[in-house]
Formats: sequence, structure tokens, C-alpha cells
Amino acid sequence: MKRILLVLTLSLFISAAYSQTFRHGIGLSVQGGFLAKNDDAGVFFSALNYTPRFHFMEKENSSLSVGLPISVGFGSYAYSDDFDDYDFEDDINFMINAPLMIDFNWGAGATRDTKKRFGLFAGAGAGFHYGDFVEEYYDPNDLYLYKRTRSVTSFGAAANIGMRFAVGRRQKNVEIRFSYYEGLNRPRTNVLGAGAHFNF
Repeated sequence: MKRILLVLTLSLFISAAYSQTFRHGIGLSVQGGFLAKNDDAGVFFSALNYTPRFHFMEKENSSLSVGLPISVGFGSYAYSDDFDDYDFEDDINFMINAPLMIDFNWGAGATRDTKKRFGLFAGAGAGFHYGDFVEEYYDPNDLYLYKRTRSVTSFGAAANIGMRFAVGRRQKNVEIRFSYYEGLNRPRTNVLGAGAHFNF
């Protein structure tokens, strides 16, 4: 996993040195999935996204890009453990999801010179998911509500796919993005996401 992250990080710096175009966007997303350890926890959060990326190997209507789509937001975990006596409800302080992605881009948003008004993109990468939250659970044996601070850090693989619609001049565009993240270490966090962004 560390080797994958190292290769992707080097790719980002190399593409920055030889890139023809820097693009970035902002937007909102909703993300949800499961935290799998000894039990399954549902995770849901809404997030503010920032999506910087470098485009290289540009042709008239296509390009490759290396980017770091960052999602920061608030949400909640909710799960039960192996014993029916314990139900957990967690209040999240915040969450962050940050995969380093390599994407193939076609049409709108791929280059500033394309005349396409519609575009597609798809890619894969690796990154991390982090959540910091206060856990509350009720123990029926001693009739007491317990609280404790916990955090979840997960490293894993990511994929995304989406479409872009050109607006205005210089290929500004509106983007619809669908993403998936699968954690590879414990606790394993799997997150699906859907968001809308405006790219400058």
C-alpha cells in the first residue's frame, strides 16, 4: 500500500513538472457505506469537495490527469455489535476522504481547446479515509450511558467515474462524479459517494 501511495505521489509531482493545464473545482457530495471490523457500521456524511488536478498528455479532445479530490464534511456512524444488548450511535466531529487519482478525460473538461460540450472521465487511485467522532452507547446491565472519543483511519484503493457539461468560455464545466473507496487495513471502511462540482 505504501508503495502504491509513493508511486502516485511521484506521478503527481512529475505531471506537475510537465503538465500543460491545471484545473480545479469545488462542490458538494453525499457519501455513505460501511465500517467493517468485528461488526458492521453504517457511515453517512455530507461534504464540501475541492478537486485540484494536473492534465498532461493532452490531445484535442482527451487527456490524462493526476488529481487529489478532497472531501471534508460531517456525518455519523451507527451500528450494533455482536451482542444485542449494545446499540451504538455516534456523533461525528468531522470526516475527510482524500484519494490520489489518475483519470482519463474525454470531451468537455479534458482540455481547454476542445469544442465538445459534453465529456466523460474515469480513473483509479489510492488514498485514505479519516473520521473523528464521539461514541455514545447505553449498557442495559448497569443502566448507564457511556461516551468516548474514537477515530477511524483507513488506507485503501479508490475509483471514480463521471460526466461533465461545458458552460461559458474556456471550458468551465459542471461535473457529476460517482466515487468508491475501499479500505484495505483494519478497520476497513468502504464508502460510496455522489457529488456535483463546478470546475474552473
